[in-house]
Amino acid sequence: MKSPLKSLLGVVAGVVVLGAVSACGSLSTAEHAAGTSHTGAGAKSGSTTNDDVVTGSDNTVSDPRKDVTLTSAKIDEPYEGQGFDKIEYKLVNHSSKRSNYEIDGEVDDPSGNRVADFSDFKNDVKPGQTVIGKTSSAEELKESAHYTWKITKVDRTKSWD
Repeated sequence: MKSPLKSLLGVVAGVVVLGAVSACGSLSTAEHAAGTSHTGAGAKSGSTTNDDVVTGSDNTVSDPRKDVTLTSAKIDEPYEGQGFDKIEYKLVNHSSKRSNYEIDGEVDDPSGNRVADFSDFKNDVKPGQTVIGKTSSAEELKESAHYTWKITKVDRTKSWD
């Protein structure tokens, strides 16, 4: 049989966990496919196609997809026909709040099959601040293949003060 103290501690812990999950869920402003991609074995120009997303009663929240642009993606220093990719992007915080970002993407082969994923995080980005991010999918890729790198999700949350 559980003691009254252990039962009380279990209830308090459950309330704390539920409160933390609830608070975290309310911080996210938007989550969308980003629409930015690079195609090729080397770095080539990408294109961005984003629709405006306005949320909130005051219509002032900017779309976080517009904050991130893929600037370069290529196989870096290949050895014996294979190598790891090097992905670079530019992030500009267009919101009015200091923000944390999660940037997710994928690498597709010439047939359109996803062969690798990548993620990166940037924290405490001030309004208007520009950050140059670098990441990799950490998968060995064939140098001769014609890959497409694309950002699939940008999640922006308010930084804690």
